[in-house]
Amino acid sequence: MQIQKNYEPITLNDTIRGVMQCNGKLKRYAESKTITFQVSNEKTLLDQIYALRYKVFDKEVAMFKGDTMAKIESDKYDAYSWHAFLFIEGDLASYTRMVLDSQYGFPSEQYHPYPLEDIRMQCVEFSRATSTHKWRRSNALWLGFYLALKHCVQQNIYYVLGFSTTPIMNRLKKQNLSFCYIGEPMYAYNRLMHPYIIDIRKSL
Repeated sequence: MQIQKNYEPITLNDTIRGVMQCNGKLKRYAESKTITFQVSNEKTLLDQIYALRYKVFDKEVAMFKGDTMAKIESDKYDAYSWHAFLFIEGDLASYTRMVLDSQYGFPSEQYHPYPLEDIRMQCVEFSRATSTHKWRRSNALWLGFYLALKHCVQQNIYYVLGFSTTPIMNRLKKQNLSFCYIGEPMYAYNRLMHPYIIDIRKSL
C-alpha cells in the first residue's frame, strides 16, 4: 500500500536539546531560531528534494543514477516511504527518507539479505539522507536523523536498517546510537558499504 499520509509539522525551540545532544553552530543557532521538523509526501516538497538528491547523489558523489533530463533522483521505494524534512528559519536544511517494507522489500536487501525474522514490520530503512549546501557543515543532518527516529517510535517502528559508508559509520558511533553490524562490509554503489541495524528504543 502506498504511503500517502502527511503529518503536522513539529516546531522545536528550547526542547531541541532534549532530542539531540547538539553542538557547535547548530546548537547556538537553535537557541535563538525556529527549527521545524515535518514528515510529508506533499508534491512540492518531494519535487524539491528529488532535485536535491539528483544534485548530491548523482552529480556530487556519483552514488545513484538520476534522470538527466528532469534532473531529479527518485526510485520505486519513494512511494512506500515517509519523507522527513528539517527546516531552519523556514529554509530546508536536511532530509531523511524512511523506507517501509513493501512488495519490494528494503532497498539494501538487493545487496544484503537481512535476518529480520519477526521484526520486519517494525523496521524501516533510512536512506538518501542529505543536507542542503548552506547546512552541509552543521549538525542539521544529524538533528533531522534523530527527529526521524522519534517519528518512527511514534508510529510503532523500533528498528532502523542502514547500509552506509565507513565515514557515516564513524559518525554514528560519535552520536552514541545503539547499533550493531548485521553482515560483513561489501562493495555496492561504487564504494564499501556496511549493513547495520539501530535499536531506536536504546538510542533515544
